[in-house]
Amino acid sequence: MDVNNLDSLRRFLNKFESIDLLFSSECLSYLEKWKEVLEIVSRKVNYLLISLFIPDNPIGYVKSEAVSE
Repeated sequence: MDVNNLDSLRRFLNKFESIDLLFSSECLSYLEKWKEVLEIVSRKVNYLLISLFIPDNPIGYVKSEAVSE
């Protein structure tokens, strides 16, 4: 599934009443709409475990460790 397609992500998650645990490993920095993905996932997932290393020169969308408002 392409999680960049937010409608596809919603359809997939709607197949479940709820999800106990979702594990995301090293992928959020490659998603342009990572905030939207987390918002959608948070509606169905009880616990979310995120593993993310941001290198000095990332090839994905995350260009800074600073939190943007």
